[in-house]
Amino acid sequence: MITNQKKSITRWKIIWQWSILFAVIGGGISYWVIHRPHDDEWEKYSRQTVEHFYGRKLILPMQDSVQNLSTIELKNILTNSRLKIVTYVDVDCSICMLKLDFWRKFIQNLTKKGARISILIYAHSTRKENLIPLMENIWPQDQPWIYDQYKNFIITNELYDDHFQSLLLNQKNEIILIGDPTLNKGMEKLFMKSILSYSE
Repeated sequence: MITNQKKSITRWKIIWQWSILFAVIGGGISYWVIHRPHDDEWEKYSRQTVEHFYGRKLILPMQDSVQNLSTIELKNILTNSRLKIVTYVDVDCSICMLKLDFWRKFIQNLTKKGARISILIYAHSTRKENLIPLMENIWPQDQPWIYDQYKNFIITNELYDDHFQSLLLNQKNEIILIGDPTLNKGMEKLFMKSILSYSE
């Protein structure tokens, strides 16, 4: 049993490494295809989506398994935080796992700049036995995450488009920013600038 688990973790680590390689090679191409600068239809859709969600109170379901903290501790942190990042990651998607690495580095960069912010990951996988050891290897132990087996976060908040599953919230859990900084450098800068301005 232990041997099989080690093999599973090793296999996921290999997938992780290859995912990074493919993202470096293909990331620029896929970004151009998805976000063509003159695609009026995409721009209209994006604007409508942002307008729809901006200021809306995000629901943070916690009926699933909270990791690294107790549910009570997590609720206290989220209640007392002026700002928080909430994002969803489908860990069954090898490319999507790169988002975890992005957010880990993003938080590290914020810490270096003297800003602290809470981040909550909703991680979905159909294989919990693989997910937990994988997250233990990848995700910082002082940052909470929730095993979202049935995609409750997505369904409850109607966030079905994976381009709009990362959100910056105020203390009342109202949406300040929505987008995907892992795909959009401009959005990454906007997240960073907004957080730093609140920290001043």
